[in-house]
Amino acid sequence: SALSGYSSDEISRNLNWWFENVHPEDRERVQNKLKEHIQQQREKWEDEYRFKCADHTYKYLYDTGIILYKKGIPVRILGAIRDMTEQKKLEKQLLEQEVQKHQAITLATIAAQEQEKTTLSRELHDNVNQIIMSAKLYMESVKKMPEQSGVLIDKAIEYQMLALQEIRKLSKTLN
Repeated sequence: SALSGYSSDEISRNLNWWFENVHPEDRERVQNKLKEHIQQQREKWEDEYRFKCADHTYKYLYDTGIILYKKGIPVRILGAIRDMTEQKKLEKQLLEQEVQKHQAITLATIAAQEQEKTTLSRELHDNVNQIIMSAKLYMESVKKMPEQSGVLIDKAIEYQMLALQEIRKLSKTLN
């Protein structure tokens, strides 16, 4: 047939030839489904499977058929086959694009989190750390200059409050 590339001489009318060309991973499922339909004497059958063409490539086929019975015995299957290969390729490409998009989003999220950590680290190190160190220096100065302890302690408290405000600001930014 034009669909599979086999000449009419190569195509056998018996089901074994057809089953032999159904992809090995699909074969048992297709055989069981057809067998079940015949056992239950259902007239309509349909399935999707891969089929080996004359050039040894596989095509995805959607097969629908009417099973003809004579005195309860199947004598013939009339059907129509549609090539789904291109549709399957497009579905696979679409799925791959979705996976790539999700990977890109994940990478962007990780990069943003890393940037946020870097910014937080820099703010803690460069700003809050320096403010706390300044407060510490004022407190240590009290021992060396006890006569100025009131002013020095006030300055240390002022820097501690400034550090606390910076930490609250960073916390709000994180939330």
